[in-house]
Amino acid sequence: MTAPDVRLAEPFDGMTDDDLLRLLETEEDRLPREAVDEFVARADRMIEPLTAICCNGKAWQTDGNAFWTAVHATFIVAAIGGERSVPGLLGALRHGHDRHVEWVTEVLPAMFGAVGAPAVEGLMRVVTDEKMSGMARWSAATCLGGVAARHDEQRDRVLDFLRDVTGHGDDYEVRGGAGMVLLDFRRPGDRDTLERLGQQMDEEEGGLRMFVASDVDHLYQSGKAELEVYLQDWLSFYDAHEIADRQERWQKAEVVREAEDRQPRVRDDSGLLLKAPFSPGVQARNGVGQDAAFFSRSTPASPPAPKTGRNDPCPCGSGKKFKKCHGAK
Repeated sequence: MTAPDVRLAEPFDGMTDDDLLRLLETEEDRLPREAVDEFVARADRMIEPLTAICCNGKAWQTDGNAFWTAVHATFIVAAIGGERSVPGLLGALRHGHDRHVEWVTEVLPAMFGAVGAPAVEGLMRVVTDEKMSGMARWSAATCLGGVAARHDEQRDRVLDFLRDVTGHGDDYEVRGGAGMVLLDFRRPGDRDTLERLGQQMDEEEGGLRMFVASDVDHLYQSGKAELEVYLQDWLSFYDAHEIADRQERWQKAEVVREAEDRQPRVRDDSGLLLKAPFSPGVQARNGVGQDAAFFSRSTPASPPAPKTGRNDPCPCGSGKKFKKCHGAK
């Protein structure tokens, strides 16, 4: 199956600012890198409207094509970078987690990491803000890890702050999130703190167990820091081959969905109308592999998120990091 040509014919440098902004919606996930580069070239004019999108909660609640507007705005604000990108990225951190937009939340640590020192104070305020959701505060801690991973001069300041966070408060989602960043860096001086926190989480009745003391021992024995999540290239989203691959996946998912809709319906003994199981033969006739359903979107307004991130909670409910649970298998 050949993916459609996703390039636009009109030169981007000939577009008005308003026309360029409209592309964030109309091109959905097909916006090419050349358009992003044009936004960055116009950063002095574009940073304000893009930041407004990132900070507008309603922009994150839209349906259909408009879903992509906030995603692109976040990516482009991060590409502009510097101190002026911080308000927009903080808005994206808050609203992205509120709406579970993993396209954005998965790469925020790398985005903030690229910004560096100008982002540190704002992220620290989020981590310590008890009015924010636990997940947003955890994410802010991970984003501070992004700064530490990319900026040696900020590393000890950031990691010392996170070590302090692990020792205060009753919110194990926040304390554990900070601890998991420390586990990624594995500074020798943090080991005792992490083992105590792991023991506390293990003993907490009904608590969230992101890691336990034995996990700390195992990871420190490996010795090597794991910083890949903080060093991702979020702009690869706009690479031509990535765009083409996404369109092919959506097409495959549509074939699967149409095939399911054609399946005969039967009634059970109670008279309820049931849909017959999806036949692998239908998949084969349509040239779709058995894993095609993995790529399907639940609705046009909720595009599929990336696979569970290595630093996300494992979907199995264990409370451990995905990379230390089913992601390690």
